[in-house]
Amino acid sequence: MSDTERTIHERMADAMSSIQSVSKSDRNESQNFSFRGIDAVLNTVGPVLREHRIIVLPIADPPILSTYQTRNGATMTHAVLPVTIRFCGPAGDEVECRVIGEAADAGDKVLSKAHSVALRIALLQVFAIPTDEPDPDSQSHERAAAPVAKTADDWAVERGFTDASEQSERFTSLAAESKALPDDPRAELAAWVKAKEIKGQTLTADLALQWSNRVDEAKASDPEGEPS
Repeated sequence: MSDTERTIHERMADAMSSIQSVSKSDRNESQNFSFRGIDAVLNTVGPVLREHRIIVLPIADPPILSTYQTRNGATMTHAVLPVTIRFCGPAGDEVECRVIGEAADAGDKVLSKAHSVALRIALLQVFAIPTDEPDPDSQSHERAAAPVAKTADDWAVERGFTDASEQSERFTSLAAESKALPDDPRAELAAWVKAKEIKGQTLTADLALQWSNRVDEAKASDPEGEPS
């Protein structure tokens, strides 16, 4: 079979047999661990790809960007970058894989870092290069239970309101708490009650919960903790 007749699958299989391992030649001094950088991977994989005439085309999707503060106060940009890596042969046939690159940077290099991570991951996985990394099954953790949002029924039970016949009592209780607030939140709550057209006979459990939360927020925002 001539070289021009080889498919991209055959070229990649031949390349895989020539790529054995990539050592961890780079060092993260701040967190004290060795890693396998993109240059180390390309120095090993690149010559083999050229030998088998395989072209690599990374195609990035729009990134997902966010910012956060480090413990030292630095502002970091975090990027999650989906990338499609296309492996092409001289005849135009191709194979694609899709990976996620993730990185953080305090400057303007976050996307180039994420792109490099995605390409490194693709080459390591596609050509089955050993990584000497801990197996995912070697570590485990348990998630804490998600906080459960308080419902209107929870609020009513906590205060001893068990059925609709006690709507008026709920209204009287909440109105008294609202009147004990300082001027500004008291006026704001009164306007809210009026806008909702709440009366003793129309106060639902859901509106009662909303009203109670507003009262609690107003109390928490009062620096003196005393009504005016």
